Amino acid sequence: MGSSNETVGQEEAGKKGRRWIGCGCGWAFAVSMTGGLMLGWWEHQYHPGNRQLWMVPVGLILFLTPLFAWLSLVISDLCSSSSPKDHHPSLVPTPHASIEVAVAGGGSTPACAR
Repeated sequence: MGSSNETVGQEEAGKKGRRWIGCGCGWAFAVSMTGGLMLGWWEHQYHPGNRQLWMVPVGLILFLTPLFAWLSLVISDLCSSSSPKDHHPSLVPTPHASIEVAVAGGGSTPACAR
């Protein structure tokens, strides 16, 4: 009975996580669209007279920031280890576990040095 409650809790947590990811993607898209529209408006309205030049860097920042954030997250995920041991919190060794292994081994060297 306890495992079904845990499963329901994990499903709810997964739905909340997907909701936050969707919300973040929506905001990133909106910010990027705002920057692109600002650049388009400047091109249409102010470019012939080279007026309102402050709109260009602000528009570029708004347009490109979500792209750089997305690229950094994707590259970070690709470069990280893909073994399930690294991503599962219950399999991450604690400092106490390495001390117990070192003491149980009978040697004075730490567990990571063996």
